[in-house]
Order: sequence, then C-alpha cells, then structure tokens
Amino acid sequence: MKILLVYPSPFSNVFFRSFIEGFVQAGHEVAVCTGRAGGECDAFGALPAGTVTYEVDLPRGAAVRAHLGAVHGVRDAVRRFQPDIVHAHMSAAVFTTAIARQWQNTTIGTFHGLMYPLRTGLARSVIGVAERTAMKRLDQVQVVNRSDYNVVRRDCPRANCVVLRAGFGTDLRKFNPAAFDADARAAIRREIGLRPDAVVGAFVGRMVEFKGIPTLVRAFRRVVAQQRGAQLLIVGSTDPLHPTGLTPDEDCWLRHTNAIRITGFTDSPERYLSAADYFVLPSVREGLSTAIMEALCMGLPVVTTAARGCSDLVENGRTGLVVPPGDVPALEAALLETIVCPEGRRRQGERALAHRARLGRDECVREMIDIYQRLEARREAIHASSMDPIPVRTRL
Repeated sequence: MKILLVYPSPFSNVFFRSFIEGFVQAGHEVAVCTGRAGGECDAFGALPAGTVTYEVDLPRGAAVRAHLGAVHGVRDAVRRFQPDIVHAHMSAAVFTTAIARQWQNTTIGTFHGLMYPLRTGLARSVIGVAERTAMKRLDQVQVVNRSDYNVVRRDCPRANCVVLRAGFGTDLRKFNPAAFDADARAAIRREIGLRPDAVVGAFVGRMVEFKGIPTLVRAFRRVVAQQRGAQLLIVGSTDPLHPTGLTPDEDCWLRHTNAIRITGFTDSPERYLSAADYFVLPSVREGLSTAIMEALCMGLPVVTTAARGCSDLVENGRTGLVVPPGDVPALEAALLETIVCPEGRRRQGERALAHRARLGRDECVREMIDIYQRLEARREAIHASSMDPIPVRTRL
C-alpha cells in the first residue's frame, strides 16, 4: 500500500517517525504532508530515509481562509503520490483534508481529541460544524478515548467510528527504565542542575494553559513553601498559538525559581523522565495523553486530573493520583502526598510497569495496518461490484 499521512506541524515528525518505520518495515510506501520545516524542526524532525515529504502550510487554528489556502497543497500531494490511504491526524488537518477531498482513495481522519465538546458558545458551534462536516466526508473516523466515541455516535451516527485500543501507544524500547542505571540517573540530574537528594517531579508537554500550566505553577509554588527539597522539571516550551495562562508575577517566579528547571523542546524526554521520581500532568483536556503513557512505561507514578484522556490511563491510588482539573488545592495535596511518601511512589511505579506491554507502539502499528488492509479490501470489493466510481460521501 501507499500511505499518505497528513498532519499540521513538522514537530510531530518525532511522534510519527516510529509509525512510518513500522509501515515501511511491513512493506508499505509512506509519504508525509505537513508544514514547512526549519529552525528547531531541522534538529528534531528527521524522518526515516526514503520518506517522501510534501510541505504545505497547514493551519493549526480555526482560520477558514488559511484552511482554504492549504486545500490546493493537500490535493497536489494526493495527485503526485497517488496513495491508497490518505490518513489525516488532528482536528485542523482532518478538516483541511476533508474539504480538499476530491479523490476516491480511502480517507481516514484521526481526532487526537475532539475540540467542540469542550468549548462553549460560538466557538462550540463553529468548531462543531467543522469537525462534524469533516466526519461526513471520511471513510473512517478514529478517536482515542471512549468519551469522544460516544460523542461521535450521538452527533454523527452514520460515521464509521472506531476507538484505537491504546491511542498511538509509546515506544517501549525508548521508554525503558532498564536503560538508565543509578549512575546515568545521577549524571542527568547533575547536567540539569537538580539536587541529588531532591524529590523531582517531571512535566512533559507544551507550556500552555490547557495543559494545566497555571494550576501546576500555583500548586507547586505552595508545595515548595512546605517542602523546600522539592524540585520540578518542565520538559517543553511555550507555544505562540496558545497562552500559558500565567500572570506576569507567576511567569517571573517560574523563570527565576531554583525549584524548577525548564529544558525546552526535546525528542529525548526519556532521559529526563529517568531523572524524575514522579510525573505530573494537570491537563484540562487530552485526546489520550502520550506523555502519561511514556511516564507509566518508565515506571513513574502519575499525578493527573479527571480530564478526558488523562484519567483513562491512570488508576487513582494504584498507578498515581487523580484530582479535579483546575483545582489548585487538590493538586497541591496530591503533590505533597506523592513527595513525602517514597513507599507509595514505589508501589504505584511497580503497578505502572506491570501494564506497560499494553501501551507498546508496535502493537498500535499492527492495529493500524490491519485497519488499512480491511478498509482497502472493502473499497476494492465495492469497486468490483459496481461499474460506477466510489462516491465521496459529501461534497462542499
């Protein structure tokens, strides 16, 4: 098969690289349609050799004119590559691909987290129209959590919707605690400037409001006042499209306190997770958090929220602690409980490791190839039974 992957940002090359490798190893040809590379993307976004790349200015926001402007680029990529499967990822790219669709090739859209159920007012209406319109023009809609599946069945009942068993999983070879012994852990701590005796939490992700950065900073500031040996590692950077949600005072404290280290963007978060004692992600929304899966596979207990895509992965009291989204006192209490109880951290980490096999990305790659093959077999059967072209479901 020839597979064309469409996603908004080349920063996601890091995420899709192992999928592309799996597809190629299974004998398939892969091309990528994504945004223009450059800057940090050059350092972190290398794709497997032989991957065909089409650079298109795919918008990440809701600007309709920008989406319309990207339509020609997506159509050109499809025309030039002639894929059997067109697979768009993330709401913005799924929408662009759906409105660009003039082809008969099997087309899939994966929503790594539906947007409109979490919005209110006009934004909910506009984004809802966009996401539902896209669904109607796809051969298959993929979601990564049960909540989104229920929304699709309710609002777009004719869509062919599936829930991916473990989202997109994680690389068990990369996120392997056995690869980091005590000496390696100590060396990484020295490199970052973490104290050898500190109880260190790790946050991996963009420093944006919906990832819970304001809640985390406010709660951890209060934690440090009580546990001066506590330190926090933030593995990520800000995003110009999304605010941090911090006040100027909070931002100043974050940048200057010795209790927090900010590494910036990296394609090797496993190094930093190996130096941590627990993981924290107080997000208000996720599709299915890859960062949490990576932390669990590294044997870290996880402090997170009861938000969609977070609590799906963490058993409260068994593999971590779950608190309400945006609740600073509750997050403070959960962090303090985790910090002061090494035996609790050990037990939760052991339980996390016991289930790491089910989160493996290799299994997710096999699931995706099976989906592609079944959809292609269905398309060929329909084509063989009719002299007419296979219609696109809805045209704009």
